[in-house]
Amino acid sequence: MHTNLSSSCLRAACPDLAFRCDGDAANAHAIVILAHGAGAGMDSDFLTTLSKALAARGLFVVSFEFAYMVKRRLSGNKRPPAPKPILLANWAAVLECTVQCSSLPVVVAGKSMGGRIGSELLASASLSPLVRSRVAGCMCYGYPFHPPAKQEQLRTEHLAESRWPERIPLKIVQGTRDPFGKPDEVANYSLAKEISIAWLESGDHDFVPLRRSGFEQRDLIQRAADLSIAFIEAHLCDGTLTLPRTLMR
Repeated sequence: MHTNLSSSCLRAACPDLAFRCDGDAANAHAIVILAHGAGAGMDSDFLTTLSKALAARGLFVVSFEFAYMVKRRLSGNKRPPAPKPILLANWAAVLECTVQCSSLPVVVAGKSMGGRIGSELLASASLSPLVRSRVAGCMCYGYPFHPPAKQEQLRTEHLAESRWPERIPLKIVQGTRDPFGKPDEVANYSLAKEISIAWLESGDHDFVPLRRSGFEQRDLIQRAADLSIAFIEAHLCDGTLTLPRTLMR
């Protein structure tokens, strides 16, 4: 048995959150837990396209919504994200349940804020040794290195060599026009050796490219999915995970 993971078992364990699962759990090669950004939930065009692209490449994707987004959806009021401790607790609960319900490698992932909070959770000391041992990697799509036009307000402290866990590789996929962190800015940051960045030419924070590039948003999202598979193949194929070559195209 690799996994008993499903939306119903996740909802039972985390009733304040919302979930969607994409992919074939019985034949998946790894689980990606995918968290949304600050302003849009798991049903955004970006996350829906990305989740289905990852699932089509042989991964089982668990998308979830933080409790504040669930309340926002139910009330119709555009409430801001919850305080960071609550976001971290939400992320930790989903990760704990996933590990308990599956023996597959787990990758912590997220769009913007969701990836930031997931990465901060991994860099914290709050995870149990069992849960930490089951996390095989981290992926962030459009990492918010700083607020737009506020380059001095960096969100990179936990990504430094002294803070980031040695065993966990992190891949950041970033558009070259992202106002939350552009290539010339990020090049000056001191990041741990386990962290690598892939740049999507002309993409913004949502991977929307310039029209003159000849590409559309879905093209860059598909590219992000390909980069994710290459990252997983490079770091997770250690005898417990084997990705078929046919899924790598």
